[in-house]
Amino acid sequence: MVNIIIPVFHSRETLPRALKSLENQTDRKFIVTIVVDGDGEKYEDITAATPLNTNLIYLDENYGPGFARQYAVDCTPEIFKWVMFLDSDDYLNPRAVEVLTYEAEHNNAEVVASSIIHEEAVGLSVIIPAQDSRIWIHGKIYSNKFLKENEIRFPSTDYNEDCLFNNLVFLKATRRFFVNEPLIIWKNNENSITRGTSAKDRALKNIYGYAHNVIALFQKCHEGWLNPKDTTERPDFVLTWLAGLYFQYMNSYVADSTISENEEVNTYLKEFFTYPEVIDVLSRPVQLRKLKLHSFAVEKNQIFFYHISFDEFVYKFSGIKLDKNYNYEGAHNDTNYSS
Repeated sequence: MVNIIIPVFHSRETLPRALKSLENQTDRKFIVTIVVDGDGEKYEDITAATPLNTNLIYLDENYGPGFARQYAVDCTPEIFKWVMFLDSDDYLNPRAVEVLTYEAEHNNAEVVASSIIHEEAVGLSVIIPAQDSRIWIHGKIYSNKFLKENEIRFPSTDYNEDCLFNNLVFLKATRRFFVNEPLIIWKNNENSITRGTSAKDRALKNIYGYAHNVIALFQKCHEGWLNPKDTTERPDFVLTWLAGLYFQYMNSYVADSTISENEEVNTYLKEFFTYPEVIDVLSRPVQLRKLKLHSFAVEKNQIFFYHISFDEFVYKFSGIKLDKNYNYEGAHNDTNYSS
């Protein structure tokens, strides 16, 4: 049996379509747990209109999608071997539950991931291959036992909470499998919790969530949750987060330059650069050459070029001046640093 968890927040318009995609599943051996994240609305009429086996949970206030998903996972009894997540504005391919459950059962998997159709707008969609979709919860099935035994939980941040969750999953899992078939349509909903705010607020929450989760990930690895040699001591692992932090920071900076003055964000970023494996990678030009960076962001069909190079970003938060001979692919310049 599978527990399909749907967090909702002002989702009365989109939830019926998500449920309809579940009604059309070729495998209906699942229940649907809908967690209402303190939006003050009622959903009994919607659940009454579907033949699906639904469980409706109301939270007393708005805690965010990560908290809502985690609440439902914690309430999932052991009889449910598998857990899936579906956002209320997305919908599943009719074969999604059947394929994911079959692969999970057949391989005794801890996680199975499918490719994703990311629909930006009507008539404009891209397919994200399964191997490249690891940071999102979309199109995946998880072992309920695996999540609980390894204490893999969603953080409390509103943004990028699935990034930390899935990184923990894929770092810890030894039985992980990928399905090339796209099994979910991930909608770009401009009114969602992560998009339905001002660009300034979204920028701040985005980099805050990302930086917070990076530190939580490194802390968890260093606390012995995972052998550091399998993760943080691998240069490619560190490079991924170096590039990710730079992109998130600069995309946020493009939307609101005052992000550079946010003390909480700056504290997280400075802490990241204190980890010995991060410092080690920064001193190794051969590894830094693997970085593939761009120097611009696209916001509402406009291109904005970054005003801070990767060199400046590293120096700002670490005090380390990079070797000018590393020649990574991207936004390198010959800035003259001053203290």
